[in-house]
Amino acid sequence: MKINKLAMALLGVLFFAGAVLLFPAERISAQGQTPVPTPVQSVPPIPMILSGLAEGAPDGYSVIGRITHGVVVYETQPSVIKDGRYLLTVAPPHSGFINAEVVLSLEGVEAFERISHSPGASYFNFTLTFPEIPVATLTPTPVPVLPASYSGTITIAGIAVSEDMSLVARVGNYISPPAVILESGEFINLVILTEDESLIGAPVEFFLNGEPSTPPAIGIFEPGGRLYVDLIFGSVPPTETPIPTETPVPPTATPVPTETPTATAVPTDTPTATPVPPTETPVPPTDTPTPVPPTETPVPPTATTVPTNTPIPVVEAETEEDEPSGGCLVASRITFGQAATNMFMLLAPLVMLGGAKYARRREE
Repeated sequence: MKINKLAMALLGVLFFAGAVLLFPAERISAQGQTPVPTPVQSVPPIPMILSGLAEGAPDGYSVIGRITHGVVVYETQPSVIKDGRYLLTVAPPHSGFINAEVVLSLEGVEAFERISHSPGASYFNFTLTFPEIPVATLTPTPVPVLPASYSGTITIAGIAVSEDMSLVARVGNYISPPAVILESGEFINLVILTEDESLIGAPVEFFLNGEPSTPPAIGIFEPGGRLYVDLIFGSVPPTETPIPTETPVPPTATPVPTETPTATAVPTDTPTATPVPPTETPVPPTDTPTPVPPTETPVPPTATTVPTNTPIPVVEAETEEDEPSGGCLVASRITFGQAATNMFMLLAPLVMLGGAKYARRREE
């Protein structure tokens, strides 16, 4: 019984999984009105192969295929035409492009032929024709100019070849580095290395210590060539002579006319004034005044005001003759006013005391 229950549970799970795969769930939009089906991810179909002639299309042009499915556009990788043929692989990302029309074009010009996408199909003789062949602007790829090397023998009339001589080659305005001259009279490693394409096919001239060979030009400049030549020179100076180069002709300077100044006629009847030099008036020398130092003004002393209303006591010193016999020394003499004042100060307490007693008796 337990085994049957377990088997039933497994069957239920398998059934549920199959239902989910066969009937995909629907998504509801944000408004909850229009159900939006969930797209099913499928395995990309097998590619389709197209090959054949592209009539009138030159080599180097490209053919592409384009399939439109709704708003999605699929384009193949470009197929470069070689020997007038193309090879195109059509491999859209999913099965929604099956049976859709494949549009083939050559550099933007659509072909007359159309074909439906069929996964796994191969068409090896599918010829394409176009209403016109576009004129593509091809950017030329610069081809590097390869160097050319020379070696051979040197023969000089009447003298032997020396290792310290200088052998160079000239092509146009280009002069090569000196070659290596051996004791045997042979030379090696004479290399022409230039990037100027206009020198290709130009004659090659050889110079030994600045003297041209006989004949001066032997062969033409061929990039990448390795040539062996026999050079003959009639006479060679002991020192190297500069090799003449093509001297450009300077432009002829056009003379610019200059303005000729007009001479002003001077009348002959006008007397010529003789300049009289001015007489110099002597200027007497000016005495320079000697600066006198300023005189100091004496400042009078400030007088001290002595009040006149205060009597100044005069103290008279007594001599020994005025000294009384009693032995008392009188220090000074006082005025009458001072004596009266002193007397009043002595009697004032007595007067006040008597006045007080008198007032008390009246009260009693």
